[in-house]
Amino acid sequence: MWWPGSFTFYNGEKTSTIYCGSGLKRESQSYYPINPPVMMDDWPEKKCYDEPNPTEEWLKMKAAQDALKKQDAE
Repeated sequence: MWWPGSFTFYNGEKTSTIYCGSGLKRESQSYYPINPPVMMDDWPEKKCYDEPNPTEEWLKMKAAQDALKKQDAE
């Protein structure tokens, strides 16, 4: 019997099949799966920093530098 737990009944001209089993075929050898490999640890998380938004002072200084470069180019 390939599928233990499978039963077929015959009554007159009708047949019925019932299955009450584990869903595994009968094998000559037992199957024991191996353990999955050990998972690697996660990488350490990188430190989060605030976005480098320019300050008003920096914007004024940059505008002054750009103005000087523009004057020197003329």
